Amino acid sequence: MKESNISGETHGNSLSDTRTNYGYVLVDKDTKDILKFGESIAPESRYTQKYLDSNNAEMMILEKGTKEDIHYWQHDMNMYYKDKYGEFPKLNKGGW
Repeated sequence: MKESNISGETHGNSLSDTRTNYGYVLVDKDTKDILKFGESIAPESRYTQKYLDSNNAEMMILEKGTKEDIHYWQHDMNMYYKDKYGEFPKLNKGGW
């Protein structure tokens, strides 16, 4: 069930969402190269197996916390990667 702002609850993308948020990385199954840093309140259903297989990827949960904390964790991880390698991870289109 989606949350509604009308009833006073927060939307799942709101930084004030009170549910636990998870910070994850997608890595190449063979090389373990980082493909993407992300965040989700439901990481087990974030990607289809078809998507993971098509990118030879597996998900590893690295952090959990508030929506706001993990949102900024994801951004920091992407910016660190970009600073180190000169580009964002392969499946990240930008710093978020």
